[in-house]
Amino acid sequence: MQNNNDLVSIITPFKNSIKYFQETYDSVMSQSYDKFEWFIIDDGSDTDQYSALLNLCKDARVKVLENNEEAGAGGARNTGLKHVSGKFITFIDSDDMWDKDFILNSISFINENEVNSCFSGYKRYLENKSQFMSSFFPSKIVSSENILRGCDISCLTFFGLSEYLKEDVKFGNYRARNDLYFFYRYLFNSGDSHPNKSILATYRIGKKSISSNKIKLIKYQYILNRDVAN
Repeated sequence: MQNNNDLVSIITPFKNSIKYFQETYDSVMSQSYDKFEWFIIDDGSDTDQYSALLNLCKDARVKVLENNEEAGAGGARNTGLKHVSGKFITFIDSDDMWDKDFILNSISFINENEVNSCFSGYKRYLENKSQFMSSFFPSKIVSSENILRGCDISCLTFFGLSEYLKEDVKFGNYRARNDLYFFYRYLFNSGDSHPNKSILATYRIGKKSISSNKIKLIKYQYILNRDVAN
C-alpha cells in the first residue's frame, strides 16, 4: 500500500541523449510504485532533441526544465534539487534503466531497516546493450568519513530521505566525480548509507565515457579532495 505522503522526487540530467532515453522513460513510467515527481533538466540540447524530449514527456508527473546556461550533469542535477518536494530523493541518468520494483524495494529497505538512505546493485552493459559486462553487488556501509577512500554508491541506485538536502548538499562543479561531492555532503547530514544487495538497475557503459579515462579521474579526484577539505 502506498502512503500518500511518500512522494518520490526523481532527477535526470539530459543533453542530446534521446537515442536511449525511451528505455529510461519506460523504466520509470512502469514502476510498481507510481507516486513520484520526475524532473528532467535539459542542459542545452539541440532543438530537435529537445523537441523529441517534450513530445515524449506527456505524463503530468514529469516536468521538463531548462538550465539557463549549460552546467553539465552536476549543475543540471543541482537545478533539479531546487524543485524537490517529495519525502524521498533519487536520480537516474538519461540512458540508464531501473527494474520495475526499484522504488518500491528502496522504500521498503529504508523503512524496514530504519535507515536514512540506501543504494542497491546493478548490471553493467555496453552502450547498445549488446554485451553484458558484469553485475555490481554493494557490500559496505558508506559514511562521510570513508567515502573518499572508495564509494559503492552510484547516482543510479541511491535512494534517500530528502529532509537531509540542506543548502550545502549539492553536486560539485566538475565533469566527473561531481556525485561524490553530493554524497559526501548528504551523508555528513544524514549519517551512513546502507547497501541493499538486490540488483535493481541497469547501467549503460558508453565507449567514450569520461569515467573510463583514469588519468582524468585522478585529476577530478584531487579537485574533489581539495574542495571537501575546504
